[in-house]
Amino acid sequence: MVSALDAYEKWANESKSCNNKLNNSHFISLAGIKVCIHLHRPALSNAFLMGISHLLIDPCVPDYEIDVWDLKDGKHTFPKFDYGIEDVKVRGEIPLYCADGVNFAYYAHARMIHTLNENTKHGVVALVDGDSLPSFEIACPFRGIFSWILRSNGLALIHAAALADSGGNGCLVIGKSGAGKSTTAISCFLSGMKYIGDDLCALGLNQGSIHVYSIYCSGKTYKTEWSYIPELSSKAFQHKSDEYEKELYFFSDDKNNICLEAKLKTIFVPLKEQSSKSRPTIAELIAITVNSTRELLPGAGFESLALICKAFKNSEIKYLNLTEDRVCPISEI
Repeated sequence: MVSALDAYEKWANESKSCNNKLNNSHFISLAGIKVCIHLHRPALSNAFLMGISHLLIDPCVPDYEIDVWDLKDGKHTFPKFDYGIEDVKVRGEIPLYCADGVNFAYYAHARMIHTLNENTKHGVVALVDGDSLPSFEIACPFRGIFSWILRSNGLALIHAAALADSGGNGCLVIGKSGAGKSTTAISCFLSGMKYIGDDLCALGLNQGSIHVYSIYCSGKTYKTEWSYIPELSSKAFQHKSDEYEKELYFFSDDKNNICLEAKLKTIFVPLKEQSSKSRPTIAELIAITVNSTRELLPGAGFESLALICKAFKNSEIKYLNLTEDRVCPISEI
């Protein structure tokens, strides 16, 4: 049986075949954690950098390094592993290879592996074809590795939208999938609030206060929203794959409109008309946030619970009654 460290070493050894790393290296600040991303093929930037372009920083000594390669460069092969489909959990994690400081996940829909060795602070993203990566993965690349890195540094990637108001205060938008988080975040952003994220953002403690951090500059809505928010039609990212039902947008053109970090002040809960009479309790909202996060991220558990509970304890909770016209429901911007 191959050990977790042996499995990681197979991928790490493949990564060593990359030539001229420096010219294809990109540095980001992930909630203050410096990460260097080595793209083994320049064209991979189309799939892996658009969603995080607002996080790019000047070259530096990184805390973590990630190698990204696919089979199209002709230099790599996928090592063979002794696991079956029954060993791959719902969100991709393979417990067989998650031990000794190593995390390992397989995304079947993208034919992509994420692995991170916390002992060496080195990760690998390997996939068959970076040019055909599904739209959802382009919107939130590295979500497996980023989640592991954040967890190891006392932060948590959570399923929530986030904005900053006119005073620079952070606002979370919490709810189940389909509750209206994305539409709320994007409509408020287009109305003047600063954008933090529409689906995944990070929480962490800063001088005793909960802060919310931007991880992705992407946004997603159904195309039907264009009739309510016509500005979105010109911002849509044209991806050749139409399997993903939501339209994809990137809001990184003007970094002045994106907030990278904000002290959390308010938690908003969008309610559609049919559910406005039955407001969820705070306990239910915490459970929704924890469980929906677990459904999105490989290996995610309850490590985010303490941060989420503190966020609810120290923030003002406001319920938003969403209207059919999709007008920005947060009046104070």
